[in-house]
Amino acid sequence: MEARRIFWNRKSVILFIVFLLLNIGLFAYGSWKDYTPLSREEIQEVDYSKKYEKIKKQMESLRGVSIFNTQSNLLENEKILRDYGRICFVSGETHQREGIGLWYASSMQNYFSLFFCIWLVFLTFDVEKRGLFPLVYATKRGRGVLALRRLLYYFFAAIGSSVIFNFVLLLLACAKAQNISALWQPIQYVNSLKGCILPVNGIAFFCVLSLVSACGIFVVTL
Repeated sequence: MEARRIFWNRKSVILFIVFLLLNIGLFAYGSWKDYTPLSREEIQEVDYSKKYEKIKKQMESLRGVSIFNTQSNLLENEKILRDYGRICFVSGETHQREGIGLWYASSMQNYFSLFFCIWLVFLTFDVEKRGLFPLVYATKRGRGVLALRRLLYYFFAAIGSSVIFNFVLLLLACAKAQNISALWQPIQYVNSLKGCILPVNGIAFFCVLSLVSACGIFVVTL
């Protein structure tokens, strides 16, 4: 099976482990080692219920102005109110210990994921020389089937590597900050992400960001 020869190839497994260890080592040596909690002065208040009401009042006051009553402006205002309405329950202070912020500031995991996926692409060309590839490639519709199959291989490789490389760093960052509970709290409590309007907690934000990163890696790999 082609997938097994690519993903369970000894070189692929060794390279993945090496990249994972380098990912952890560089993160621990850099961001993780130098981490310090925020000072009391750096902690900020977050109150989206007040912000929602403020935006709502501003929009109502502008309804009497004709230049702001266009269809596009009305639709945009409805979207803004809808977005802020989803997070109007968020009220409190940003975390003093920010493991999620420490992980979010790192980008090396995306490069390791990209390098691993590029390796799989080169490995695919080597696999072509063996097995049933010449026979399948010569058959009717064989090229399309192989192309689709390989796109799926690369896509799942991008998702898998992105999730693993990111999740390991996220756990390390939260352990260092001693704030694992932030993973289940609204993402707006993270100081560097307090302006995010996604109605998600730390874990959901991790999933969204990992998927976006994986899609970018997949596109670059092609």
